[in-house]
Amino acid sequence: MPTVNGDDATRAIREAGNDVPIITLAGLEQDALGHHAAMLGFNNTLTKPLERSELIEVCAEYLRGTG
Repeated sequence: MPTVNGDDATRAIREAGNDVPIITLAGLEQDALGHHAAMLGFNNTLTKPLERSELIEVCAEYLRGTG
């Protein structure tokens, strides 16, 4: 997204009243992102390097409705 970053996109989605799950991928430790991510409305945060099994597990949680 050349003109909108992930924070801005998430903010717009939440302001529109949409509760679609949003999972962010970050290069920082999750502890450093926790408060920031919660304020923006991310449902979950994964960190780099991303393990395929982590992504599958998190996506499965939301597809099952348990995330």
